[in-house]
Amino acid sequence: MPLTLIFYALQLANNTCDLHEDLNNGRHTLASYTGKKNALKIIKVLIIAGLLFPIAVVLFGLAKWPLIFSCFLLPILWPKLKQFFEHPDKQTTYLQMIKYLSIFFITYIAIYTVLVLV
Repeated sequence: MPLTLIFYALQLANNTCDLHEDLNNGRHTLASYTGKKNALKIIKVLIIAGLLFPIAVVLFGLAKWPLIFSCFLLPILWPKLKQFFEHPDKQTTYLQMIKYLSIFFITYIAIYTVLVLV
């Protein structure tokens, strides 16, 4: 679930960057229905929920406690992600967002894999 939330946040970020183009081409995305400002709020909620979801997984006994270490990335990644929220641009800040959220993807999968193998 954490990876799904983060992935959806990235998709919504992409749609937010392409909002003007999508509207001109008659494509309707969540960003076109909510508007750019609200889409950015939804992206923030999805990212925070995704990065904190491992806590819930551990509390419900679905994974071992070391998975919580992936949550420690939130304070490290958030300042980097704020650049996107201040200036959502496909060519610059969106690519940085993919880069930094990929760190979470890799870390979460690596920790989960090690816990399964141990």
